[in-house]
Amino acid sequence: MSKEYPLNASLEELLALARTEFGPVRFEDVRLGSVELKLLQIEDMPRYLETLVGRTRPGESVELPLWAKIWTPCLILGMFLQRFPIPAGAEVLEVGAGGGLCGLVAGVRGFTVTLTDLEPAALLFCRINVLRNGLEDRVTVQRADFTRDRLGRRFGCIVGCEVLYNDAVYAPLLEFLDAHLALEPGAEVLLALDQKRTGKGFFTRAQEQFRMRRKDVPYVDQDCGENTVTCLYRLERKPA
Repeated sequence: MSKEYPLNASLEELLALARTEFGPVRFEDVRLGSVELKLLQIEDMPRYLETLVGRTRPGESVELPLWAKIWTPCLILGMFLQRFPIPAGAEVLEVGAGGGLCGLVAGVRGFTVTLTDLEPAALLFCRINVLRNGLEDRVTVQRADFTRDRLGRRFGCIVGCEVLYNDAVYAPLLEFLDAHLALEPGAEVLLALDQKRTGKGFFTRAQEQFRMRRKDVPYVDQDCGENTVTCLYRLERKPA
């Protein structure tokens, strides 16, 4: 959707907007170690998808609300992030935030966080989640397209979950990370993706600028019962 939402409105007003656009919504309890969050979800996703199809003109493609799902790789990254040694005083940036799960984890830990996404509806859900979890004093929501925008400042930790969705984003994302990751030692990028999206072209480019560490986390996909793997990557600048 291209509709913009008044993100400075109250929680009640934003929830009313969400219900108007997406039908019934509910908050889902998510616990990651010592961090407890409430994340807004579309209650009847099949019904909403039917509505989307009905709104789509002949010849147009349906834009699925991928931002609305709590993806397992994001849960795994959030679990990792709740104990990750973010440098004291560092600001945290989440790119392609969706509902903002990972950035909210950093907010609960006391860090100043900026949640970014391109999709207005994702920003709406991010802002609702910020307010519902009482994090508005340290977590802000901002529209940003990491393939072209610049925020004008650097961050001690940048996180992203399932942002390597096609080859076209590899080069611009790498440029974005280079432009926004702090120059001080200890600054890192944390990325999570399903093993099916290898991101080979991205990581081949990234190893020229960053030292990389990878950790594979196996789990059983509850939707299909299959064994799968989430790949966690840590990227740190190579010494000049």
